[in-house]
Amino acid sequence: MLNYKQKYVVQDFETSGLNLRYSQPWELSWIICQGDKVISRHENFIDIPNLNLSPLIRKLTNFDEARYNRLKKPPQEVWNEAKKLIYDPEYIIIGQNFIKFDTPIMGVLAEICEEKIDYSFINRIYDTRPLALAHREGLEVPRSGVDLSWQYKILNDRSLKAKVSQGVLLKFLDIEHDVSRLHSGIYDVEMTFEIFKKLKRCLKF
Repeated sequence: MLNYKQKYVVQDFETSGLNLRYSQPWELSWIICQGDKVISRHENFIDIPNLNLSPLIRKLTNFDEARYNRLKKPPQEVWNEAKKLIYDPEYIIIGQNFIKFDTPIMGVLAEICEEKIDYSFINRIYDTRPLALAHREGLEVPRSGVDLSWQYKILNDRSLKAKVSQGVLLKFLDIEHDVSRLHSGIYDVEMTFEIFKKLKRCLKF
């Protein structure tokens, strides 16, 4: 069982696409939490030269170009703040599809800053996608607890057919939400934390 005073950082990238090598990460937002409480919120727009967003991405993410241009920060500034958290062993990292998407994109951000990423933090990731698959498919958390190998095993098990997108999970877990705000960075991390709290109680970890 997780300690009731456990610290969490819940993160989410917004990118120009789904390509794990070439997509441009233009937003990285996170909330810092302890136990069930949100301590602080951090919305970070990343200054990407020649940022190219399709009309679909702009619509899905409610992209506001004027706001982005006003608030964007140098990539190094955002990366410096992000890595303080992900490399801090006191924090568990939470995200929706974080293992297979956000983790590689974190590497892209580090590369933009001409740094090599240390992936040791992946052992502290709790991804709501495999957790939700386990819950919806009636699987139990191992006695040893949630770990990376168990989550990978679930993600790669093609026999598990339950739908676990964020929108589906918010409805399934009866979490009040605003559909029009989904895919907006800071709102997504807030909803991901609500999903995580419900799954933690359901799966008893």
